[in-house]
Amino acid sequence: MSKLLEKIFKEKLQDYDAGLSNDAWRSFEKKLDTGNGFSNNLKYVLWSVAIVAILVPLMYFSLQTPDSKNQYFSENNSQNFTDVSEETNSLEEKIISDNAKRLPDAYESENSESSEVTLKTNEPRQLLGKSDNEYEYQEDVADMNQSAPNEKTTEKLSHASPAYEKQMFSKEDKKEVQKTFVPGVVTKDFLCKGETTKVKNTSSSENELVRLDVDGVVIDLQPGKELELNLASSSQILFLNKKNEVIDSKQIEVLKSDLPVPNVVANVFDEGLPVAEVNLIGTFKSANWYFDNRMIGEGAQQSIHTFYKGNHFVYVRGTDENGCAFNLEIPIHVENDYNLMAPNSLSPEGGDVRRRTFIPFALKQRETPFTMFIIDPRDNDVIYTTRDVNSPWDGVDRRTGKLVSKERSFVWKVQLESPEKGEKNIYIGNVIHF
Repeated sequence: MSKLLEKIFKEKLQDYDAGLSNDAWRSFEKKLDTGNGFSNNLKYVLWSVAIVAILVPLMYFSLQTPDSKNQYFSENNSQNFTDVSEETNSLEEKIISDNAKRLPDAYESENSESSEVTLKTNEPRQLLGKSDNEYEYQEDVADMNQSAPNEKTTEKLSHASPAYEKQMFSKEDKKEVQKTFVPGVVTKDFLCKGETTKVKNTSSSENELVRLDVDGVVIDLQPGKELELNLASSSQILFLNKKNEVIDSKQIEVLKSDLPVPNVVANVFDEGLPVAEVNLIGTFKSANWYFDNRMIGEGAQQSIHTFYKGNHFVYVRGTDENGCAFNLEIPIHVENDYNLMAPNSLSPEGGDVRRRTFIPFALKQRETPFTMFIIDPRDNDVIYTTRDVNSPWDGVDRRTGKLVSKERSFVWKVQLESPEKGEKNIYIGNVIHF
């Protein structure tokens, strides 16, 4: 601010001459020769000259009428813009005159409708600092808004802002592809428990979508896509449009099924064979039974041969009254290995008729071809052989023709010619002579 004022004062006082009259100089010289009086008078004179030097330009400026207010910007980029108000009309005209010569030709407009800037000394403007003594004038915002863009203005804006040009003058109108929503195709609307159904979008048009609502979950299917549903209970599938309004629906029924209940009786014998009796309680259409990795029968009841002790499982695959498939896994516990129901002792001279001879009891009931051997464990020699259930061993050693000694244990061995499925063909045990 101080530099600017100093510059103005220098320009205004450059050619100014405020000389004194001859009488004043003579009076001043006389006072130089008067000693102390001269010193005091000199002091007053110097103060008067200083006051006159200040008041004269100020009075000169006060007589001038300010015409407009201009805004300057400092040449130093780090300083803020400084407002200069109430400048003299002559100073404004000088600045405008100097800088108007430097304005580009683009600002000289002969077209009154153009939005280009023209110089007017009687209208407010903004003076924008560029570099040393270079300025650019911008019309008041209200004047700019009233001007309609012409071809020249469009060209300037295009060069000044490529993004604006792309947005305003090179934008292509793209037509939005309208998507339509159609009902989907449901593959099965009656489901057995555990079964799944599919919803498909069979449309060949890429603009047709299927929007479905399953228990509050909304899903969109593109053309050619499908959705697999595993429903725990009966549900309604809603088909929606773009506004999520219902355009169609499909009821999916999950059929309830009461599975048959198995009843098991194990560790019993039927005609000399170990069995587990299993039957199904309930209503169903069919049932196939599987045991030991093979199918053993069908129907509501089965007798399962259990030749070996331990825990076993029988499997049932069937169809309920609704036509739905079901699977059952039934456990069976067997306490002992099957050994032809053979007794473990022999008493030829005892009072119990059943124990006077020895033959496995199952051989009498099964009516299956066999060969039985009685072996002396001391030398592994066969002391008796039979193939007839009516000719059991009576305790006689065929080598000597006499009864064997009491309190001795002998080995028996039976070889079956036609064992049952899952049954071994050789059985071995011990029998003691009492």
